[in-house]
Amino acid sequence: MTSILPLRRGLCAAALALTTAGTLLPASPASAAPAVDGDLGAFAYGRVNVAGCVVDRPPADEQRTFNAATGRRTASVARNFVASDPTTISARGRVENATSGVADAATGAFDKVVFSADQLVRVNNLDPVDCRFGAIADSQSSAGLHVERRGRVVLEWDRGRAGQIEQIFVSRNGNPIVDRIRPRPHGDLTFRVRPGDYTMFVQFQTRANETDIPVGTTLTKRAHFRVVADFRR
Repeated sequence: MTSILPLRRGLCAAALALTTAGTLLPASPASAAPAVDGDLGAFAYGRVNVAGCVVDRPPADEQRTFNAATGRRTASVARNFVASDPTTISARGRVENATSGVADAATGAFDKVVFSADQLVRVNNLDPVDCRFGAIADSQSSAGLHVERRGRVVLEWDRGRAGQIEQIFVSRNGNPIVDRIRPRPHGDLTFRVRPGDYTMFVQFQTRANETDIPVGTTLTKRAHFRVVADFRR
């Protein structure tokens, strides 16, 4: 069984606690070993940035593990924030983040994994006092997979008009084979797999900042993301 490896460059410390539980599929006899088995996790995070001010509530996070038997699992957070200096409320914000994962099985083996996220960030700039307040929805999902047979994986991604796919990363036995940083909104690629241990990681973010809008106005961003990894012979 392969464990999900530590997350990569620049990721929040809370995500380093991501752990896995359970297998993608129940154990099979050696003669009928699945083409792929492994562990999967979905992580949702809501956080804020400020400069020279305080925020009334700490960040929020939730993590879920899932497999082919559990169906879709969703990690969700929703939280309001207030940024202020000692005497004045500068801005209010809200973060909503639902990060989901689902694994499908075919003929007793891993067939497809889908990671998705729906995010909302909102900032209300209330006062000329500038706390440089920013609201951030951050989704991070991982898969640690053990491949028993040769094949190929078709990787497809898509996002709406808001937000950013920060990274799509795949490695084999610790060696990167796919590493897309802020790819275009829609795309696909195919890579071949052979027996070994593979790690897949995807990260989505949506941000809204107090400095983006005039005092007395509100900025709301809604974003949807989807990454599909489809194993084929």
